Amino acid sequence: MPSRSSQDTCRYEIKDNKNMFQRKPIYMALTGALTLYSPVGVAQEVASQGAALPEVTVQASKQGKTEQKINGSTSVVSGATLEQANVSRTDDLQRALPDLYLPQQGNSAFITPSLRGVASLNTYNPAVVMYVDGVPQFVTAQSQLLTNVEQVELLRGPQGSLFGRNAAAGVINIVTRQPDNELAGHVEGGFGNRGRRTTTASISGPLVKDSLYGEAVIAYDSADGFLRSLSSGQDNVGMREDVAGQVKLRYAPVGGPLDVRFMASHECVRSAEDNYVSYTNFSNRVILDGNSVPGLATMNSYMKRCIDNMSLSADYDFSDYRLSLVTARNKVDIRERLLGAQGKSMPESQESLSQEVRLATRGTGRAWDGVVGAYFEHGRYKQRSSYVLFPTFGTDRSQTTTDSAAVFVDGTWHVTPRWDVSAGARLVQDKAETSGVLPIEGVAAYAASTSSNKALGKLSTGYQLTPSLRSYASLSQGYKPGGYNLQPTSANDSRSYRPETSLNYEMGLKFNTPDQKVSARAAVFQIESRNTQLYQGIVGSQYLTNAGQARSRGIEANLSAEVLRNWTLGLDAQVVDSIFTDYRVNSSTDYTGNKLPFVPRYILAASLSGRIATDVGMVRPRVAARYIGQQQFDAANSLKQQGYMLVDGQVSWRATSKLDVSFYINNAFDKRYLNYAATTNGLKFATLGEGREFGVKLRYDF
Repeated sequence: MPSRSSQDTCRYEIKDNKNMFQRKPIYMALTGALTLYSPVGVAQEVASQGAALPEVTVQASKQGKTEQKINGSTSVVSGATLEQANVSRTDDLQRALPDLYLPQQGNSAFITPSLRGVASLNTYNPAVVMYVDGVPQFVTAQSQLLTNVEQVELLRGPQGSLFGRNAAAGVINIVTRQPDNELAGHVEGGFGNRGRRTTTASISGPLVKDSLYGEAVIAYDSADGFLRSLSSGQDNVGMREDVAGQVKLRYAPVGGPLDVRFMASHECVRSAEDNYVSYTNFSNRVILDGNSVPGLATMNSYMKRCIDNMSLSADYDFSDYRLSLVTARNKVDIRERLLGAQGKSMPESQESLSQEVRLATRGTGRAWDGVVGAYFEHGRYKQRSSYVLFPTFGTDRSQTTTDSAAVFVDGTWHVTPRWDVSAGARLVQDKAETSGVLPIEGVAAYAASTSSNKALGKLSTGYQLTPSLRSYASLSQGYKPGGYNLQPTSANDSRSYRPETSLNYEMGLKFNTPDQKVSARAAVFQIESRNTQLYQGIVGSQYLTNAGQARSRGIEANLSAEVLRNWTLGLDAQVVDSIFTDYRVNSSTDYTGNKLPFVPRYILAASLSGRIATDVGMVRPRVAARYIGQQQFDAANSLKQQGYMLVDGQVSWRATSKLDVSFYINNAFDKRYLNYAATTNGLKFATLGEGREFGVKLRYDF
């Protein structure tokens, strides 16, 4: 059997036929015109700029494709770049991927990812799905600590043919480092304002040389809040404490075709983040309680969320193919209490068992490449809620089970050394069953079930205009499955909602110099959504339903360029127009033409990072600014946040080959802004974005 190699990527080499360029002046004119409209303008391709560097392989392609060869908008951020941007949690990824918007709704268990003008208004059905080492994560687990990350990949636009459910706007794929023969480890500690304390330690290496390897990681992160309570006099309301651990085992004999990986992780968060401020007067950071709003209970919210993940993955290499299997069990338990003693106790649990098997081509030199596979997932969700002071009201209970089965195929035909055509398809069946009883709402016991079948597709083509410049066009579909409200509050929730589907049209350009010192991307897109899943009714007794159609269109561009030796400039821009094209709530209320909630009109970002060699070590400064444009918080467009700018900075000092010291500041000017707002019983309330934070970290590698 052939041996495994880090060079085993499914690439089709592009031949640099200089005579072809010389014989075709029309082709050269077209290439020049396209380059003028690329983000780097008339950047020249000079081979003497430096030796060619290896292209980055995108694991999310499931075929080992390089980022440059994918016919779609993608970004790959290395672990080193994440560290320099002070990204230690998935919540922080927007610092390194500026067009990815990740606002919290109350606490870190509920994030509403937004990408390309598409955001999910169904809390448990995200528009952007997150994977960690090939395993899908629950939306309530999308806020996690990041440890030993190799790279983070962002695939923009619907990815339904390869990933299926909940990839309606894109995919975040987190790839962690795997243990090998190298004995390595680190310890890291940090502290900052607001009582911030962080600790991380890891060790990895061979257990049996050349065949069996292991890794262990522990992490701790805690901080006080930045909100004020007039009732208690506290000015640090909103604490969070996060403890995580992970172990890995890997069996991969050197020179053999087999690679088996086992991972088990546990992470628990305790927080009191679920506090709200006045929508109209939030700059004073005062939470809504009995002192600020007469008759309102004193806020004393509490949440504990624990994530338990286990996965077993295996790859087996044949001469021209790779067989891959991924089996995973995920579980999330949440114990939440809102509004203190007078509020609600809302425990919930969610677990799933999933299995994917696929066969993909490997190596180079074929006229075609592809992957074929199957996927199955079984899930179960349970919840109950009750009022602590009023046990006679009873306890609402519900349970929902889901089953999803799919087969998929994706292939690329290399028509010529520079032109390729790709097509993908996925057939999926989703089933859901629900039952419950809601005495608090006066709803008797109910039971219901639903099922749906979907066929999803993708077509794309790419053309290598020059060795550095590539153009592409794609048409892709995505969807969010139908089902039932996992947090039922009325009789309406015994009725199912239908699947939400999306269709994406896209054209773009990709540019890379051989030495990777200049990289640019630009794309125009339009995403059309049907049967948009939305909550209706007043907050606290909302139900899920489908709400007509929506459309998002826009342009995105990013540039990374070494403007001076060891100094890199990053520029990112996204402009979107996202509206409901058909949304009639009833005969008297029509939201057609309104903006979609949780979608910033603009996202503009700039960063400058450098490497300065000194007599006492390497200094790496970085400063970044990000402007988030106006966004709406409701379908009526009655609640909004105006545009605002956040500025972050970090300076790292590599004192020795093993010791690193970093000083950081986030939201340097302490900008006050809202992540979420709603209205209930005439009261407008909101959640406040993170305030200024600064601190220091020390890391020792061994």
